[in-house]
Amino acid sequence: MSHATLLESRDARGIVTLTLNRPDMHNAMDAQMMDDLAAAASALGADTGVRAVILTGQGASFCAGGDLGWMRKQISATRPQRMAEARRLADMLNTLNTMPKPLIGAINGAAFGGGVGLASVCDIGCRYRKIRPDRNPPWPDPRHHCALCAGADGRGQGAARFHVGPPV
Repeated sequence: MSHATLLESRDARGIVTLTLNRPDMHNAMDAQMMDDLAAAASALGADTGVRAVILTGQGASFCAGGDLGWMRKQISATRPQRMAEARRLADMLNTLNTMPKPLIGAINGAAFGGGVGLASVCDIGCRYRKIRPDRNPPWPDPRHHCALCAGADGRGQGAARFHVGPPV
């Protein structure tokens, strides 16, 4: 599947890695990325060959939240237009949150604003960093401590939390 702002790869086990691909903007979300994330979550949720989805970011940051250019446009937009854009964000987060596949947040760097929202809808999340400059592995760096907490429904639906700190 092709998305303008996402990279998608699938391994033989049915594990799909979705990589936010706006590293020059610290993976800040604009309308296109929100649409791409919602479309990917819908398609992957319905795909019987997908066992789990890993969400990560390209470059130094996981997600810097909302793209400032996109946010500036909201200042001059009409109230209905602003409401539609807020709905776009809410719908995208809801689509990821309710995707019927485990969503694993491989938090590779800073997460601000809406990036925290993206991390929060993951069923589990771990911080990881590049081990080698030419690889960005989808597993946690064992030198970091990750504390995971499932939500009240036992699946972590919408309530996944993570804490990153030094090893204990």
